Amino acid sequence: MKIRNYILFAIVTLSIFSCTKDSMWDEPYYVDRDTVYVYQTEEEEEDEYNENYHDSDFYNGSGNDGDVGGEQDLLEYATNHDWVLTNGMVYVENRDLYTKKVYDLFSGSRKTSSMSLFDPTEVPIFDEITIYETTWNFTDGRNFIIDDQHEYYMQTHYNPYGQLIFRPYGFNGGTARPIVVQYIDGDMMKVITRESFNSDNTYNYKYFSELVFRKKGTGNGYDASRIEGYEYGGVWQYNYGVTSNNSNMSLEGTRWVISRYDRNLTPYYPNDTLTFTSSNEYTLNQSLLKRRYSIYGVTNTNMSSITLYGLTTLGGDYSGEVLTQSISDGNINNSTFNSIWNTENEVNVWMERVN
Repeated sequence: MKIRNYILFAIVTLSIFSCTKDSMWDEPYYVDRDTVYVYQTEEEEEDEYNENYHDSDFYNGSGNDGDVGGEQDLLEYATNHDWVLTNGMVYVENRDLYTKKVYDLFSGSRKTSSMSLFDPTEVPIFDEITIYETTWNFTDGRNFIIDDQHEYYMQTHYNPYGQLIFRPYGFNGGTARPIVVQYIDGDMMKVITRESFNSDNTYNYKYFSELVFRKKGTGNGYDASRIEGYEYGGVWQYNYGVTSNNSNMSLEGTRWVISRYDRNLTPYYPNDTLTFTSSNEYTLNQSLLKRRYSIYGVTNTNMSSITLYGLTTLGGDYSGEVLTQSISDGNINNSTFNSIWNTENEVNVWMERVN
């Protein structure tokens, strides 16, 4: 009996070891909490792909013209080029009302949009996109560069159906943003990304974005075809007033002075002026360089989230939450801002509106 117990113990031990060895020695995947196409195993990836298959005329260029063949061809077409955004749509499925709609992310008046429909400040560097300006570069399949300045490490692989998948990671909180190449040729690339599950405090949604790019210096990168089964809903608008207490906000037409900021308890008094020239751009002091910013109401709070890119006064890209009333009053006092690259890099900021 004792020998039999020893044998049983050995079998159980070996079973546990065989189940865990892959996770012990394989390269880790960087899993985003709400984005699909991120899996621990190929079996999980195949199951998830079957459930979330998005029908389209082309997959990795193996459609009508057959210009792109093997995996090596796909990488050669996709990597080491600047891809310029030329179109964007978002597919939204209401999981409670059982409706499926597709919306344009851009219009004649809207040039900047967010792929993060219900939490727009989560990963602003990736999620906030500007038509004809946002550029991506999949450098050598191992690095991902946004707008020629923001660089991230990246994994490259193929799912069981041969689709090329780029997985840049290291965004806020270690978030990954998988990018699935739907179609690619010498001039144009179409991808699906930012596939997520979220809520507007009333209904639950599943959504993903489909973006079209042209290779810089070639073609027009236009493809308005849509995935079947989705009703067209016009330009995407999040009705903050109905679904939450968020509000669309803008600092356009105002000027603010950063009178003070504290870093590591040391105060600095820069007296730098920020002029907000549009709903998403500002200038600093006398410079004519347009820098990006975003401002959103934070759901179910009296706070607003502000992200200021290229704010050399503080040393880079910084984001913080301030009282919405402080913006209305024109005084932001002792509000905490963090570097979006290193959240431990923290400063307290004083700003005053001067017009």
